[in-house]
Amino acid sequence: MDKKVETSRPFKNAHFWLVIPFIITILGFYSSYWSRFFNTPLSWHLHGLSATLWYCILIIQPYLYNKGRLTRHRTLGMIGILLAGFVAASALAVIRGHIKDLNPELDIIYPYRYSLSLTDFIYIIGFLFSVVMSIIYRKDVIKHGTWLISSVFWVLSPATDRFTFFVIHPFLNNSSTWFDFESQFWISHISIITILLVLIGFDFRSKKAYWLPYAIVAIIHLITPLILVQLADSKWLADWFEFMYKPAFSD
Repeated sequence: MDKKVETSRPFKNAHFWLVIPFIITILGFYSSYWSRFFNTPLSWHLHGLSATLWYCILIIQPYLYNKGRLTRHRTLGMIGILLAGFVAASALAVIRGHIKDLNPELDIIYPYRYSLSLTDFIYIIGFLFSVVMSIIYRKDVIKHGTWLISSVFWVLSPATDRFTFFVIHPFLNNSSTWFDFESQFWISHISIITILLVLIGFDFRSKKAYWLPYAIVAIIHLITPLILVQLADSKWLADWFEFMYKPAFSD
């Protein structure tokens, strides 16, 4: 059992706030994953379960730190790093499914399968970058914690995209034509950007402000909806993904 060490409390309520995007993620993926848990491909389980475990560790970490349980905090941190790598690697298999297994008549994301996959690639890179930066700044509590919290927002949009549909769709009628996948994607991303701007605002009010990680995520999330629309079914992008996933396309 580790000794309890007195620490400052820069993220004393972080574990409470991190539960909110966790709940959004569970609800967002309920229809497509959790409700079909026993009838989904192995690749989905590898990604879904590893991401869930990683997120649970992320919620626990600030709690352990502020309780002074630093040995346990570091141990879970090492496990979290391994899980983060697994989350990113398994996400590549899920992207492969987006490209190869979608039904053009049933899946609304089919016309955007290549550009959507590109945005997912960008988010995976951003996620790994945030995790690496948190390791680099592991001795600086503010920067370490901020980079880790920002990693949540890199991988949140697949859940908020679905959650947006879950919230808005019941209020639509058959004549509603404005709500398509593009508008769903924009609403989801604007929601994430808004939260990030709030976090940046809180940081500006703090004497130990460090908002760079949030700003990077916000800027990229402002760009990726444009990528989704402008590069939908782009030939060069399709050729690139076919090259990247050549074994999958040859099945």
